[in-house]
Amino acid sequence: MPGLRHGRERAIVNDYQHISNLIGRYGQIVDEWPRQPDAYADLFTDDAEFTDNGVTIRSRAKLHRLMSLAEEHTRDQPMLAGTRHLMLNPVIEVDGAKGNGSVDLLVIELSADHGWRIRGSGRYHDQYARDVDGTWRFRSRRLQWFKDGGPDPRSPGLGDAYAAVFQSVMNESELQ
Repeated sequence: MPGLRHGRERAIVNDYQHISNLIGRYGQIVDEWPRQPDAYADLFTDDAEFTDNGVTIRSRAKLHRLMSLAEEHTRDQPMLAGTRHLMLNPVIEVDGAKGNGSVDLLVIELSADHGWRIRGSGRYHDQYARDVDGTWRFRSRRLQWFKDGGPDPRSPGLGDAYAAVFQSVMNESELQ
């Protein structure tokens, strides 16, 4: 980075590394079994927004609730089943304590019926913020599915099911 003093360049590279790790942690935590709602919620700022299938969840508490529901739903899932959210091609721009970026998503799924298969593909559009504790977190995360195919083009109703769960979380009274 021509023109930047060594110390400033190191800080910028460090911010990129921290945000890149945030993106990677997201992919790992969202697939972890059993689910870890606390770890998932900690990836987001208190006032974060997450949008998928046209529905936005607002607040870290609501995102914690979403992952708690996923934990309840997958609790009895067979050991050889689940997904892997692969984060690819990150593009990150940092400006002080804020940043923007995008990252491609490839979801692979393991099931007894199909074995391994590609379930969906999309792109996250992100806003990052260095939180009060100095940790980089998602301020906003919006998922755009490839060609609007939803989370699984072979199961078109899955996107509607996800949207209904998101909406039910948003309709719950405010969480503490």
